Amino acid sequence: MNQLLDFFKLTEELSTAGFAVRAVVSVILIYFMSRFLMKRAAGQFTAFDFTFLWMLGALAVAPVLDGKILFTTTILATATLYFWHFALSWFSVRNHAFAALLTRMPTVLIEKGKINDVNMRRSFFSADVLLSEMRLSDAPDLTEVDQVILETSGH
Repeated sequence: MNQLLDFFKLTEELSTAGFAVRAVVSVILIYFMSRFLMKRAAGQFTAFDFTFLWMLGALAVAPVLDGKILFTTTILATATLYFWHFALSWFSVRNHAFAALLTRMPTVLIEKGKINDVNMRRSFFSADVLLSEMRLSDAPDLTEVDQVILETSGH
């Protein structure tokens, strides 16, 4: 029983076995939380999803790197972060106005054969990349294209 309680100690007092158990529990905790995330490819993550995953990774490694962080604090912070991500994602699916705050809108890059320079700059999309993508889509001539839209997934 004492060995199980060692798992919750500060890392300054933690044994090697305690670190191993803590690492395994962290991986299992994050694995199960990530199983309930929306099923999207990495290229389809919004900035909101990316921020969540970045913070989740930082929380997972924090108690291993900093000896003053209790593991129970990490578990509580991870669960809180997951709850808010889930709640905000759930609400954004049901409310389009709120979803617009969390996600980007598709951007028109070409309209009636003319490149929209303002949207290109806002999207950090170069003309070289645009023309390359158009060639891959069998549309090498700008004058033949009615509209090119940069989707929120980056395609």
